[in-house]
Amino acid sequence: MGALRRHRKSIDKSVVILKLLLVVGGDINGFDSSRKHPSHHNHIARLDLTLTASHRQNDNYYDHLHLGGPEFRDRRSFVALLTGSMTYGNAAVGYDRYDYELKKSGDTENDTEPITVTLPLEPASGGTFSVRIRLLPLVEGDHNDESFLLYRAIVDTGSPYLVLPSSGSSKEYARNDDRATTWLSKSNYTPTEEVYGSVKGLMNWKYARYAFRDPHLRVGLSKTNTESQSISLSETINAEGVVGILDDALTKEATGGGMIEPYALIGLIRDHNPKADRSRFPFPRPTFLEQECISIDNNEHSIKSFTIDGPRRELTLSSQSLISAIDPVLPLVDLRVYGDFVDHYAVVIDSITFDGISLTSSSLNRFGGGNSNEIVGVFDTGLTSCLMIRPFWDVVNKFLEAQGTTTDSIASISLSLKQIGGGKMKRVVTPCNISSSIISDPRFYVKPIDLDWFDDEQNSPYVIVLGQTLLNQGALTIDLNTRVATFNLATA
Repeated sequence: MGALRRHRKSIDKSVVILKLLLVVGGDINGFDSSRKHPSHHNHIARLDLTLTASHRQNDNYYDHLHLGGPEFRDRRSFVALLTGSMTYGNAAVGYDRYDYELKKSGDTENDTEPITVTLPLEPASGGTFSVRIRLLPLVEGDHNDESFLLYRAIVDTGSPYLVLPSSGSSKEYARNDDRATTWLSKSNYTPTEEVYGSVKGLMNWKYARYAFRDPHLRVGLSKTNTESQSISLSETINAEGVVGILDDALTKEATGGGMIEPYALIGLIRDHNPKADRSRFPFPRPTFLEQECISIDNNEHSIKSFTIDGPRRELTLSSQSLISAIDPVLPLVDLRVYGDFVDHYAVVIDSITFDGISLTSSSLNRFGGGNSNEIVGVFDTGLTSCLMIRPFWDVVNKFLEAQGTTTDSIASISLSLKQIGGGKMKRVVTPCNISSSIISDPRFYVKPIDLDWFDDEQNSPYVIVLGQTLLNQGALTIDLNTRVATFNLATA
């Protein structure tokens, strides 16, 4: 259940708690094809709703609830709002009881405290996590239609865009009449060649209306989307964002599940490299985080920090930093200075241990032509395990051969990530240690990959991309503006 919270102490608060119990009865396989939606009376035997609310009159937070007691007129819209999904026909209805807590402060002058939206994460392919996203119809003059396409979108810290697969992944919940439905419209952006992993393919760019489980997370209307800006509620609801449509090759590579049941993809890299080599990389399109905002009291707040908490299965997006000023942090390395086309979330690795054999940047000198290339790890929640950029793989293989082994038999990995202390004393502190193995997670692997990220691979850092066999053990937080991260392992 999505939840929005304003983290501020205030006496004047509005709190609404909804408790929903949906009991399904009647002919669950019955479906009225002429009406293209099920009969409410046949499908919903009882809807118990408890509402506790304390709020000011005409508060926009609650305008969309349309409460009318147990027999309120639009159960379908209400269920979709709370859960982000519905089930029709012979699909099992699995809703249980949800608590939805919405908090805000009456003090709107102080915007230094974070406003957060939290979305539940669901298991997806290869150990990744997904969120649900509804694609809404583009109907001129009528944006209140109840139809939508439901996607599961992998949360990916290794890419920048919201992209949809070429086909096959969405479930359509049809409108109430026979009008044709338009889900996408032509944008001003021409198709581009994009690379996911090491696969190149064509991306078409469209305009779309979409929504998440929490209605406060939406497309922003301000062009720069960097500061709070007053926007009318009707304008915000009708906002359209730029989305990419993958071709078949990219769909198969990027979204998991093959072509039978591919996922959408939500990229959480916000920033491009304006100086990237345009002979190798296309001109950028608007990223997901450049377009998205948290809308509260009809004010837009850009997203400046996020946390992906694997053990708790939550994605939290925030208008301000989610990292305490006194916490040790992982400084982010800007790979764009080496030619990287986007601002991948990279951190310095002090040492890596493969199957008990440790190595550092300096220990690889004589195997890499005498260069002391820095070792960095790139956080990629859209990846299952670990990938090493080819030059790094080759040097490590030479190093391991000198120890009597090779990269072909790696069964475990431990990494020490460079941390510095919080506050004014930016001293190096105890590193952040993470590890994984084929014993702890059968999906574990370490493989090479050919990536065309850098202008000069000879002098650029050695890169290992860190996926979910490592990251799903804890909570990864990225602060976009302060360029720091934290990774906190779950405690028993």
